[in-house]
Amino acid sequence: MQVYEEQDFVMIPLAMNAFFYNIPVGTDKIRYSNSVSIGEKFLAILVQYFDKVDEGKYIILDLQDTDYAFHLFQKLKTITRPILFLNIISETLHDKIKEDLPTIQFSAEQRYAVLNISFDDTIKEICEKYSSSVISHNIYVKIVRNLIDDIPQNPVEPQKLDSSGLYSNMYVNVKRLFKYPENYYSIAFGLAKKIVDSKIEYDGLISSSKNGAILANLLGMLLNKKVIHIIGLGPKYSMNTGNLQKEIKKRKNYIYVFDFRCTGTEMKALLALISANEAYVTGATGIAVYKSDQIDIVNNNLMYLVDLKTENIPYKIAGEKEDIITLMSKQQ
Repeated sequence: MQVYEEQDFVMIPLAMNAFFYNIPVGTDKIRYSNSVSIGEKFLAILVQYFDKVDEGKYIILDLQDTDYAFHLFQKLKTITRPILFLNIISETLHDKIKEDLPTIQFSAEQRYAVLNISFDDTIKEICEKYSSSVISHNIYVKIVRNLIDDIPQNPVEPQKLDSSGLYSNMYVNVKRLFKYPENYYSIAFGLAKKIVDSKIEYDGLISSSKNGAILANLLGMLLNKKVIHIIGLGPKYSMNTGNLQKEIKKRKNYIYVFDFRCTGTEMKALLALISANEAYVTGATGIAVYKSDQIDIVNNNLMYLVDLKTENIPYKIAGEKEDIITLMSKQQ
């Protein structure tokens, strides 16, 4: 289960987790929805998890994008530990919580609530601090940090980036993501949400890397959109356009799907290629970026989950191998 922990809190985004545990075994058709119901499978896992949490920690439940969780509140009647509820947006959800948990206290604006603890100014500050997708974001950062490996210092051997020919002090191992379905689906859930919330008009998804293609395939299923793959943009590989002119439809809009964006070399090549075929890239989405300030997307619609610089992940790049070795030496 996806959780984010700090010293005094355990935070659980219910929609992200319910989305994963609601997936039927063996299904090949999953659709994204901007409102998720808590099914019996996830409910059982959630209640069992409560028993494992240290008694000294508060449990924070983020109800953002949750529309149906009726049995959850019935189960909480027997729990005596402090629980905080964030992002109670649905009026139906609010009424059900009040009905099932008569001792619960709501904030003045009714968006937050607490069980087995008084709603004072300290609790209000906690609720406000962790609302507005903060919990989900922290989980995405945790997932991305687990994908990044430091390059061994002795001997120093920088990582060469296939897409741009530059060198880096770290290796972003996106393939590791696909070994853990819960992380993979959580990332896809976050990207699908960004695309839907952006309200961008688009006719399909397009990718230009192997890892990007895997993400695009899942997003295409979740969003019920056509997916096109152009594998091999970059200096290491020759461009394999295949039936590109047949697949890319004139005057159609596409969203580019990437895994990790460093300098945007592949993206720029793809933009030129799509434009040459009289179509448009109206946005781009991916797991993480190194340079989020590069404006090379129409209307600047660059949608990502993690910015390495913002999260103080010490990822560096350089044009020459010797330059990155010097940078790595200074970090020791």
